[in-house]
Amino acid sequence: MVKDLYDKLIEEEKGEERGGSKKLLALAVIVIIIIAGVVISIFYFGVGGGTENVINEEQAADTLSDMGNELSGISNDLKDIENIL
Repeated sequence: MVKDLYDKLIEEEKGEERGGSKKLLALAVIVIIIIAGVVISIFYFGVGGGTENVINEEQAADTLSDMGNELSGISNDLKDIENIL
């Protein structure tokens, strides 16, 4: 009877170890995906995928205005997140 209880305890511990290794593997995969995304985005913007060609002054002014509005919106979102935290 004691041996049966001991065997069950050993099996439960082995099961917990397997579950932990699956969680660790899932975490590693997520980290690799995030790193790959960062590397790809750096390459994309480094090649020039995120640039705009400006032909005239009016277009340049509009582009800068749009970028300012986007940065303002991002700043407001970050302030809201900071207030929540």
